[in-house]
Amino acid sequence: MSALLFFLGCAGAYAGAYVTRARHRLPVLMLAAAVVGVVLVLLGPGVEAAFRQGIAPYSYLLGPMTVALAVPLAEASEDGARKARVGFTTALLLVSAGLSAASIVLVARWLGASATACASLAPRAATSALSVPTSEALAGSASLTSVIVATSGVLVGLVGPGLLSLLGVKDPRARGLALGASGHLVATARAWEESREAGTASTFALIVHGVLTVGVSFLLHALRFF
Repeated sequence: MSALLFFLGCAGAYAGAYVTRARHRLPVLMLAAAVVGVVLVLLGPGVEAAFRQGIAPYSYLLGPMTVALAVPLAEASEDGARKARVGFTTALLLVSAGLSAASIVLVARWLGASATACASLAPRAATSALSVPTSEALAGSASLTSVIVATSGVLVGLVGPGLLSLLGVKDPRARGLALGASGHLVATARAWEESREAGTASTFALIVHGVLTVGVSFLLHALRFF
């Protein structure tokens, strides 16, 4: 019964956040996550098992949801191919994926982290549907990877748009690429709320940067960085 309540509660939090967003332009996923987080804090320890069981159906949908992002990406592919210089953008994402994975592993090793922790951190810059299986394949901790990816996604979704505006980044394609590469699904959802162009760029970055991050993670492991 508790698991069912969590399942319905999360759906209700999202629906309420969606209605609120329609009126006040607030980020849906971050608002819903905040509501659920407050409820969990108020309930205190001891509800983790019921919560995980309740949200399991949503977790199963994570993979199909990631794949489904190809639909809006394909719809805008002709226009995006002309405007976005796909080859150059992919090269930039490759550099980003390499620097992201290598830097976090090197810092972790410098701080004395174990090989398991490094394997869990290496694929951080990919969405959960890609990073968790990669972490498990590299003998990392799937739970640690999930927490890190989710936390970074929420943080980027919350502060990313404001930070980009503060830095003077106005081009929707540039904003979308930055959000998708660093903030995964949560930030990509935020990019789609900004504009279709930003959402398309963010979806492209989410997919390409995620795949490249997986490849770089395995390469670092092969080179015995961890």
